[in-house]
Amino acid sequence: MSSMRKTDRINRFLPLPLGDGDRVSKFSKKCTHCGHIVTAEHMHGIATSVKAQIALAAEAECPACRRQFPVACLITEDKRVLRVMLPMWLFRFYLQLIAKPAPPMPIEDEIEQSPVQDSLSLEALEDKAVDALLGTYQGKPIYAWVKNDSQYYDFERVFAGTPHERIDSNELLVETCLIYRRRQGLHNI
Repeated sequence: MSSMRKTDRINRFLPLPLGDGDRVSKFSKKCTHCGHIVTAEHMHGIATSVKAQIALAAEAECPACRRQFPVACLITEDKRVLRVMLPMWLFRFYLQLIAKPAPPMPIEDEIEQSPVQDSLSLEALEDKAVDALLGTYQGKPIYAWVKNDSQYYDFERVFAGTPHERIDSNELLVETCLIYRRRQGLHNI
């Protein structure tokens, strides 16, 4: 499998070109809970150009009410925003597969991240979503979530092991190739 594009704050992917040569340099969405405008700086996920459009899959966190909500959309050449009706994990995974590899990370990002951590085996985890199997990778099951040290982690991506790919302190490496991200706030049961 080719190396996947890592997820990040959406504003780090912008600007992105549209098919007509125009570029999208800003993106925002109204909070689904309080109506406050949430900018790309407060969205974490992936955005990429797909043919003449831009595809975006992210988890937004409203700075006003701190609620999180998903954002999955296509931005057309005429800058209309169309909602994507796929499950978020599937749409994000698809975008990671088709996106170009990420450019080298700036030094400031490398400071926040640690080198590749030791991998945990699925058997070593406290619990896993056995009833929510997303698929397999290299013969290893991909569970929707796992639990380790009383913390819940949701499946994020496959770890390609490229020189610039890092695992940050909120991520967990499982079976040497699966990355799970720690749940934040209300979602960490």
